[in-house]
Amino acid sequence: MRRLLPLLAIALMGLVGWMLLAPDEPTEPLLPIDVSEINVGGPQPETIDIGPTGRTGPAIAEETAFTNRPIKVGNGRHKLGGRVVDEAGDGVSNAWVGAYSSPFAIADFVDDPEELLERPLEFSLEPLASVRADEDGNFDLAGLPGRTLYLTARAPMKLSNGRQRVSAQDLGSEKGVTLKAYAAAQLEGTVRDSNGNPVANAEVLVYPGLKYALSALRKRDLFFERAYTDGAGKFSLEAVPAGMVLNASALAGPTQPGTSEFGPGARNNALRTTVNIVELGRLEGQVVNTDDDPVGGARVAAIPLDLRMIIPVLRNIPGWISTSDGGGNYRFNGLPYGQYLIVAQGMEGRSAPFTARIIAPTGNEKTIVMDTRNEVRGRIIDSEGNGISGATIALMSVPDSEEKSDGGRRWGGN
Repeated sequence: MRRLLPLLAIALMGLVGWMLLAPDEPTEPLLPIDVSEINVGGPQPETIDIGPTGRTGPAIAEETAFTNRPIKVGNGRHKLGGRVVDEAGDGVSNAWVGAYSSPFAIADFVDDPEELLERPLEFSLEPLASVRADEDGNFDLAGLPGRTLYLTARAPMKLSNGRQRVSAQDLGSEKGVTLKAYAAAQLEGTVRDSNGNPVANAEVLVYPGLKYALSALRKRDLFFERAYTDGAGKFSLEAVPAGMVLNASALAGPTQPGTSEFGPGARNNALRTTVNIVELGRLEGQVVNTDDDPVGGARVAAIPLDLRMIIPVLRNIPGWISTSDGGGNYRFNGLPYGQYLIVAQGMEGRSAPFTARIIAPTGNEKTIVMDTRNEVRGRIIDSEGNGISGATIALMSVPDSEEKSDGGRRWGGN
């Protein structure tokens, strides 16, 4: 578990960074816990590899068309042919082949690596180009960019090991490439809410358990897949690694996760799992300054201290932040039960971090005191000494050095 502590630190820094640097824009209040459906806004990729926007609530009869195996011609000028074969060297009929820009799903981009900063941990798994192989396993990818690519293949109970590297020099080669698909297991699962009802349109991420993930990273063979539940709350993947413990993380909303661990499964056999969405509670209270006056416009971050919440937090940081109103009131309408680190940041100052525990649907109230006793004033100038307007200033706490009687220094705060 200690190896995951750096990830929790990253989540903390990301939340604090968001509070300090995000623009002051009006935020939409969270929907009540008892809503039957929540729509996740924001721009979505314009390909057929798009999950539904409805995320939570009881299962509905209507199913939204979704496939994590899109057929796509890329925006590039290059082509690449090849063949998918099994362990015996025979062609794999109708195998899906996708080309990506990175060996890991966490670092995928389409045109420029800067996209990783604009949409971190998006996990869209959108390929640069993709195609279905013919009856003999032959395939032809089109629209590829002229750079190093990484290919993967999927078929019922068959998958390639990780993503196979293809250099830019191999693009357009008459020889083509060969992808070997190994025998695998199949996964079928169900997502249920805290009342046991199936959850429709929930996003499900499937990846190795911690022990296997560390080994897979070293070997560049990290399995990662995404699916969505249908109207009955069910999801499936035609191929997952055999002989490996896997995790399934379901996201029914920005702060509505659930996780299950299952496996290892045997080759050419089906695995089954049920992911239960955690119970949610309301956290609310008031932000006040040291004079007990309400502070409006303060960003309050609720950082879960449960390592299983790392992916939900990093994927949707704004969902774990609330902004106080004119009366200093803040509210999180739905947070998973558990312990949280709470910190508030505003124009007048910042609160000291403290812990809070959510153990019930309501009644979780916390008053946050923001230290406004110390005021820092200054001026921002350019290299010629002229003032700069509209600059964003972030003040971070740094211990002061104090002289010791023996001439040395020690670090501490007042």
